[in-house]
Amino acid sequence: MFQTNSFAQYGVTVMKHPRNSDIISIYFSPFEYNNWPSSYVSSSKIRQITLLRYTPGQKKERMPESKVVTEYDSIGNEIMRQIWYKGKPSSTHRTQTSTTDHGVISISEWRGKNNKFMRKALVTWDSVARKSSYSYQYKENGPFLLSNETEYTPFKRLSKQLSYSKKGQLKTRWIYTYHESSPEELKRIEKYNGKGKSVSVQEFACTSPGMGPLVSLAKNFIQDCKRTDKDPMGNRIEIEEIQQGKKRIILTSKFNQNNRLIEVEMKDGKNNIIKTGHNEYNAAGQLILAQLFVKGKKQAALEKRYFYDGKVLQRVVFSEKGKEKAVSEYRFDYF
Repeated sequence: MFQTNSFAQYGVTVMKHPRNSDIISIYFSPFEYNNWPSSYVSSSKIRQITLLRYTPGQKKERMPESKVVTEYDSIGNEIMRQIWYKGKPSSTHRTQTSTTDHGVISISEWRGKNNKFMRKALVTWDSVARKSSYSYQYKENGPFLLSNETEYTPFKRLSKQLSYSKKGQLKTRWIYTYHESSPEELKRIEKYNGKGKSVSVQEFACTSPGMGPLVSLAKNFIQDCKRTDKDPMGNRIEIEEIQQGKKRIILTSKFNQNNRLIEVEMKDGKNNIIKTGHNEYNAAGQLILAQLFVKGKKQAALEKRYFYDGKVLQRVVFSEKGKEKAVSEYRFDYF
């Protein structure tokens, strides 16, 4: 799972993997994949979202290149996703969820043209001990195999995470520690393999105004420095420096007065620009334009333009170097 900004701030944003923050990039958020938060779906009373994808030169009245229909229940859970490609069924993904006592949730999934069984999941949650676990059944009537476990601090922060193979063997373990004086502020992430050997250590430490001169660090050590500043108008600016070995990335994110991301700039340790991103919003705070530039070259820019009908996104146009690449259109049905 990748960390991104909130639902209201899709567009050009920052992507970080919570287990390896050195993997960091500026990218376009995936509107086109129907990744709608359940809270948004339920509050908007959305029953079904149909995504139609058209390639350049296609007439809107003709058959789209691909179609995705996603159905939801009244509380926003996805229950069915069907995909067509060039007018032919590609796959079906169906989910049934039921809750039992003691926080155990059963989730069954089917995928394929004939609703072939894919897997069944058991999700357990212990609110007292703040533990959760996921187990999967990969064959019908087969055994449930542990997939991952998580533990949390009393402040609801992640403290331990374990990942297992399909054979139930421990693959990776992450340990999260926090500052004693500020128990919600992350101090360190330690990663181990299944045999208990340390793979990497990531420390969140900052010395103003940054991490100082570029020096070589151990390959399995990651230093992460994040600090906040303000521009002359009082708007928030976030600066993050991440270094692993001799590689350093400096990321600067600027926000407007409504706390929406408007500019992102990524530089290397030699202060060379790698990528820049730019978002624009309308008076209602909805994203209308997102641009991404690679190595500062305008001719390499990608662009997305968003069109709204009332409060809900209706159409997204993708273009590169000023030429339209694809159009995605959303149709909504409500309860």
